[in-house]
Amino acid sequence: MFGAFLRQLKKATKPRGSKTELAKFLGVPLQRVYDWLSGSHIPGAEVTLRMQKWVQQAEKNQEKALNGDRSTIKGKTRKR
Repeated sequence: MFGAFLRQLKKATKPRGSKTELAKFLGVPLQRVYDWLSGSHIPGAEVTLRMQKWVQQAEKNQEKALNGDRSTIKGKTRKR
């Protein structure tokens, strides 16, 4: 079960600075986030639930950024 969530977590933490954001959100050292991502440690239930909330928000933000970028690109593209 944690494997599926770990894949989501890895995807959500790809953007630069996102691992640091997650560590600050959870109030844990950055190294702990790296430990979870590598699979060398598994977070407790409460932390996992908080991580899930963060991942859902990160996915929404990434989706908004992609949709916003598409509309901006379309507006600036012109035929020559």
